[in-house]
Amino acid sequence: MKKAISLRIIAVSAVALILSGIVSGLILRKTYENQLEDEAYTMLKIAAIAAKTESDSNRAAKLLSEQYDNYRITIIAQDGTVLGDSHADVKTLENHADRPEVKDALRFGRGSSIRQSDTLGIGMMYAAYRMSDGVILRASVPIQTVRDIVEKQIPALAAGIIIAILAAVLLAGRLSKSVLRPLKNLSEGIRRVENGDYSARLEPASYDELSTLTRSVNSMVQSIESHVKNLNAQKQKLGFLLGSIRQGLVVVDSEQNIVHVNRSAEMIFEAGQDLTGQPFICLTRNMRILSALENCLKTSGSAIFEINNETAGRIYSVSINPLENEWLRGGAVIILTDVTQNAQAEQIRREFVSNASHELKTPVTAIRGFAELLSAGLVTDPGVTKDYLERIKSESDRITNIIDDILKLSALDEGKELHSREDVELLPLAEETVLDLRPQAEKKQVTVRVSGQGCTVHAERSDMRQLLTNLIDNAIKYNVPGGEVEVTVDPLPKGGIIRVRDSGIGIPEKDIPRVFERFYRVDKGRSRMVGGTGLGLSIVKHTAAKYGAEIELKSRIGSGSEFTIRFI
Repeated sequence: MKKAISLRIIAVSAVALILSGIVSGLILRKTYENQLEDEAYTMLKIAAIAAKTESDSNRAAKLLSEQYDNYRITIIAQDGTVLGDSHADVKTLENHADRPEVKDALRFGRGSSIRQSDTLGIGMMYAAYRMSDGVILRASVPIQTVRDIVEKQIPALAAGIIIAILAAVLLAGRLSKSVLRPLKNLSEGIRRVENGDYSARLEPASYDELSTLTRSVNSMVQSIESHVKNLNAQKQKLGFLLGSIRQGLVVVDSEQNIVHVNRSAEMIFEAGQDLTGQPFICLTRNMRILSALENCLKTSGSAIFEINNETAGRIYSVSINPLENEWLRGGAVIILTDVTQNAQAEQIRREFVSNASHELKTPVTAIRGFAELLSAGLVTDPGVTKDYLERIKSESDRITNIIDDILKLSALDEGKELHSREDVELLPLAEETVLDLRPQAEKKQVTVRVSGQGCTVHAERSDMRQLLTNLIDNAIKYNVPGGEVEVTVDPLPKGGIIRVRDSGIGIPEKDIPRVFERFYRVDKGRSRMVGGTGLGLSIVKHTAAKYGAEIELKSRIGSGSEFTIRFI
């Protein structure tokens, strides 16, 4: 564009200079002709005086010609007859009444014309003057003289034109730069906007025609910047919301290329980088998901199923649904929901029903057996009968204890408040609990001691008594004859701490993570023999969770166990 503008400037300058030279030459020629005409008139006025003193018109014409630079002088009568001529024989000259200059002189007193001379055969300028007696005095000069003057000026004019063209060539580049600078700035600003720099603003142009355009572009860029900011804000909000949800979310197009994947999905599939725009198979190679996705895209059908991530130990519910939208036609959305807790809860419920049925079946079977023997009259010995009745009572108590513990666990699961909370002093409550369990301790020959400082926990008193009872009762049941149980209560800055340590049989390391499960028994035969329900430590765990307490268990086979409950 710069080159084109420069060439056009040079061409226009050259044409203008050439036309200017031509016009100047014509003006110069006309000026010289007018000057020559004026000089001829002046000369004729003076010559008219001299011509009156000479009777011989032919002689007078020659004398005047010699006197005035060899101008051709012609003396013409009013009827056009040539009376005298300085350069021709009057006998050979025709009547001049039809000559334009002669006609004008007869009418207006003076006249002039430029034409080819019939006598001399060259271009001449004629000036005629009417004297007082009506005779016409005419002077003529070859027009070639004027042309020679003009032609002498042509080299100078040509040199001036060449110099002007060279100057135009030098100035065209600068002029084109100054003309193109606003357009270049406009183009640069638009390019920056195209590259995403919406802070770009165009400087006001020095040309009125471009000022309106730059203002319009700046207004458009400002509007685009505002819209982009709003879109980015909406995008950030949407990204934050999609990234914050716990469900994994993946959107794919009809070619199975990833359009969007949130943080949760990246964590589920353990993606190490942003896979937007990549094939879905780069995110996971799970054949069940890939097959369901392909079927969804082909048939527009939905699919819901579960997958088990054995490496992470998690279970996910996968939902794949087709998408039909203006911005994404023929795509699909994949939602992954972590259902591990639900699955585990369902498993726990199944195990609980199975274990509860098993735990209740044993005493019920025993009661039924003893009752059948007694009702059939097969037992006649009063001592045996009494023993059977005691066993029936014992198994009935066991059933009652199991049912009570189940109801307690159910209340803890549902978060029910059986009683209002109050400030409970743990040390006196621990002493009361030990006093209630003294018969069991004496029967097992176990010494129980309580020590520590007073501390208060805001809780239901019945919950704290149940917790202490279960911990101390277990410490007595699974102790050895002559063993010890130490119960320590100490204050914390915002609560208290309970420690129950025994010198009993201990718990194998592999069973420590599971002892708080419902109906879990380290030694099933021994547990039933000592009368446990298998729900005591599970109640302890749920009670602690209810009040946000922490549980810590340390145990070694043959060295006893230590349970620590921190209320913080």
